[in-house]
Amino acid sequence: MSTTGVRVLWAVPLAAAAVVGAMALLTRQVAAPRTHDVDDVPATPVAIVLGAQVYSGGIPSGFLTARLEIALELWRARKASVILVSGADGAEHHHEARSMARWLVERGVPAAAVVEDPHGHDTFATISRAVGVYGLDRVIVVTQSYHLPRVLATARALGLEAYGVGDETASRWPRPWRRGRIRELFANVKLFTELITRTRPDQADPSVLAAIRDSGR
Repeated sequence: MSTTGVRVLWAVPLAAAAVVGAMALLTRQVAAPRTHDVDDVPATPVAIVLGAQVYSGGIPSGFLTARLEIALELWRARKASVILVSGADGAEHHHEARSMARWLVERGVPAAAVVEDPHGHDTFATISRAVGVYGLDRVIVVTQSYHLPRVLATARALGLEAYGVGDETASRWPRPWRRGRIRELFANVKLFTELITRTRPDQADPSVLAAIRDSGR
């Protein structure tokens, strides 16, 4: 192979790595000033919990339980009056939103203060539905800390004022934590494609706004 050919072979992965790195840096810069813990996050009407794996019988995985525990803290601390649980409810034994809502209600959150979004199939769907379907303009989002930069960058791009509270406790499972961090690097690139190509929902569902109105908090 010629010297030129070798250079081209090296240039392609290097360019791809540069793009991935640049996108990750951009999302972190967007997220940094809006990333908080439970004590110092600004209060908002709604906290959104992004879905994750649910086991057979509706048992949240460790990663999802960690998110729900933060949401419960936020509700108890009056940082949010309503919790929107957003996940995929399509497959048998994989009802994320339903399982998340049940977990919260079993721990004292009133059922009227928990709204299920069963169509939050991914990050873009959850955030775009928060704006286009539920009519929200200011929220706290809860997920693992490595996921927050992309979530908050998506929110900003879609016109949603969002603050993030991220979980670090799931790092006690090092392998899935490491896989999640690596996956996020490439998902940052996917985000910019989604902003251009994906349709944003515009149907109205007043359930979250009604729950806020009726919360009395």
